[in-house]
Amino acid sequence: GLSTIIRTEGALGLFRGTSLGLVGVSNGAMQFVVYEKMKKWGFDQKKRQYQKAGKEWNVDADKLDNAAAALFPTIPETIRRTWSQEGMRGFYRGLGTNLVRVLPGTCVTFVVYENLAWLLKSSAAKQAHRREGSIG
Repeated sequence: GLSTIIRTEGALGLFRGTSLGLVGVSNGAMQFVVYEKMKKWGFDQKKRQYQKAGKEWNVDADKLDNAAAALFPTIPETIRRTWSQEGMRGFYRGLGTNLVRVLPGTCVTFVVYENLAWLLKSSAAKQAHRREGSIG
């Protein structure tokens, strides 16, 4: 457990492998960078359109138009409206599509995991066998 790691490796042992894990989520950081750049570009375009039309650029214009915010203003209201209009099925709409999107990558992840686990176990067993042969 944690106490064994701290005792044998020190507190830094708790963070071993963190940097490798961060590499796996770097795509999320890239998505935010691209999103922010695209958002700035979109607002610049919108501002130019306002100026061309002779409209004043104000606080209301300087936000994303989101029609869904008017329909679903809060989480409790969204839950109530979904339940009343669609019932239980409404909470699971899109699940099949999402599974089709996610499942192939998940399968690849587990196949790679199982193959690496088998490779590491068999390599360790071979090394242990060789050591036993050279000792005895």
